[in-house]
Amino acid sequence: TLKVELGGHPRMAVKQQLRIKSKDIKIYPKSPSEEPIMLLRLPESVTNIDPAVLPPGDCMAPSDAEELQVSGRGATTAEGGLGVKDLMCLEVKTLSKGHCPDLSGTSYEKHTYIYCGGGINGAEIKACKGDSGSGLLRKEMIKKSFLLFFKKKKKADVLYGVLISGHAECEDKFVFVDLCAKPIKRWIDKFVS
Repeated sequence: TLKVELGGHPRMAVKQQLRIKSKDIKIYPKSPSEEPIMLLRLPESVTNIDPAVLPPGDCMAPSDAEELQVSGRGATTAEGGLGVKDLMCLEVKTLSKGHCPDLSGTSYEKHTYIYCGGGINGAEIKACKGDSGSGLLRKEMIKKSFLLFFKKKKKADVLYGVLISGHAECEDKFVFVDLCAKPIKRWIDKFVS
């Protein structure tokens, strides 16, 4: 089993912990690039959060220099240390895999469906233990259908990537799995649709 925490945003009054059974954990199929991503089926309905939504249909990874938001609970100093109690948010600019800082010799060079993030206006940022697994989000207007004919637009956090760096020690690389990559998006849609 795996323990997850929902809520955690400073504006949330209630944090909720759930245990996910092994049968409800779906890991992206092993492939030569072995993208490290999984889906979790929650054991119960959750109503006290506004969930991020997946991009509809065929989506595209963010372009170079787009500003998106990532969150995490990792250390807030370059030296590392203990993570933080409340979820912290950070704006990052995206970089396509071809524009990532040098990934040769790292565990990330084998991944195919990734892109990177960097500090805005040259800010130095680090991903630390407690940040890995965080979503890369962009606020967008989405259409929500009610009944057959009525469609309503609302602003929502749309999930474009999952942070895979910062799982061990603090590092200056922000590396994300691209959820819009066709094989990954098809795999996700198979379980979520």
